[in-house]
Amino acid sequence: MGRRVLEKVQPICVVCRQPMRKDDIVQVDKLFDHFTHFNCYNLEKIEIKEIGKFGEIVMANNKYKKLYLVY
Repeated sequence: MGRRVLEKVQPICVVCRQPMRKDDIVQVDKLFDHFTHFNCYNLEKIEIKEIGKFGEIVMANNKYKKLYLVY
């Protein structure tokens, strides 16, 4: 079998379904590890792992850096 190649994707907000942009303020929840725009977040009972600009969060985390495109 050949080597598996991961293709980076541009994630979308799980609430509004709009793409994440590098300067968007987002939240990452602890339970599902989903990105949500700060203004879209609607689940009060789920703990927040991180809040900040999408581009900064992705560049600071190797796991996200391998998966996501930042525009």
